[in-house]
Amino acid sequence: MSFPATPQSTTTGSTPNLTPGTSPIGDFARLFTNMTMEQQREFSLALLDVQNSLEITSLATSLSLLERNPDQSLPIPVVTVTPAVRGGTIQWNPLPDQLVNFFEIDVSTTNNFASFNTTNTFGNQATLAGLTGQVFIRVRGVRKDGTTTPYSNTVTLTPNLFSILLHVDEVFYLVPPKNVFYPVCKIKYTPVDPNGQSMVFGMVNVFADPSVCVYGLPDIEFRVTHQQFYPNGSTSTAVEAWRATCGEYFDCVAIGPIPIDHPGTNNKLQITLQFRDTTQDGSTPISQIPFAHLNAFEVGVG
Repeated sequence: MSFPATPQSTTTGSTPNLTPGTSPIGDFARLFTNMTMEQQREFSLALLDVQNSLEITSLATSLSLLERNPDQSLPIPVVTVTPAVRGGTIQWNPLPDQLVNFFEIDVSTTNNFASFNTTNTFGNQATLAGLTGQVFIRVRGVRKDGTTTPYSNTVTLTPNLFSILLHVDEVFYLVPPKNVFYPVCKIKYTPVDPNGQSMVFGMVNVFADPSVCVYGLPDIEFRVTHQQFYPNGSTSTAVEAWRATCGEYFDCVAIGPIPIDHPGTNNKLQITLQFRDTTQDGSTPISQIPFAHLNAFEVGVG
């Protein structure tokens, strides 16, 4: 009894050049002779990807990577750091070496790296968190064969620590002029965290015309505004953040809390409490402010 012959491919061509014994999974594609040349090539490439994954994740390969072989001729990473709250971001330039597989980041509390912790990353940046003090950092690239680039420059990362700042202004027995928004309290400062916020709150006492106050009419009102002051001396337009009217002949008005965004790096922030009375007849001022208190509660870094 005879058996039918194994079907053979009628196409010509060659599969990817595979070295027998070095890529056993890739060699498995040669057994599928009933495929066309293009199908066999695609199948071989897919099997090669599987083989590469096995080599990268195998224990033997992982152990071999621990044996470093520095090559002083390879490009060197140039590292910069950006501090953040109890941490920071580490960045370095992309290396002109496609064989660099990943990067090692050494973090130490001493500049001679007598002892250090190592973190691996495949990208060109990393983030450190949970720091409570100054650390020293260096970076190097690692090739798949264990060859490494020289260490980068040693950079120092000093994390920002959480802090709370309170800015205050207050006034006693003020008689504002009529028909204009008059600044009662004014706070101006450079925020510690340029991208954070300040929480504004306070209170103000007013002695005013009861024929207007008891109805809560807008003829007697308070407002809080904020504006930015830039290093070149220019300012932004004042923005209103809060407004209230009086409701009693002798009234106490609570201000806020009002969140106000910080103005960015090197810019100053001014927060102003203003008062206006449009019921005055132009002769003798009626409204008086016995006491006003304004706070800017800044939660930032320092």
